[in-house]
Amino acid sequence: MATTLVRVWNDNVFPFRQVFKDKEIVIGAKKCVEMEETEAHEFKSAFSPIVRDADGQPTPESYKMIRVEKTDKSAHKPVVAPSEFACQACGLKFVNKKELETHIDSEHIEQLADKDEADKRRKRNAGDKA
Repeated sequence: MATTLVRVWNDNVFPFRQVFKDKEIVIGAKKCVEMEETEAHEFKSAFSPIVRDADGQPTPESYKMIRVEKTDKSAHKPVVAPSEFACQACGLKFVNKKELETHIDSEHIEQLADKDEADKRRKRNAGDKA
């Protein structure tokens, strides 16, 4: 089973450190580390005590302000052009966009929900015939 890596962010303006599963994890202020997803959620939910100053007030340095962010590795993949162009109205398939557009203009122009687009296509087609 493949492990999914996520980013664990420290949203505090102070570095955060905590011992988790016998390892000390240190995340810099406004920085992140990568972890396996299930461990990241366990780390986020693990108890971290609030340290108090001499007056009994909580110190902001001890606040655990952690968030888990999924990383989408697929976002960096190049976009692949579709290998076929299918009409959404009738399901016919075409080899290129031009053939699909011609089909839509001749068979489905009245079915277009966007009336401005339908008018634009009609004007374009009238210009092609002139």
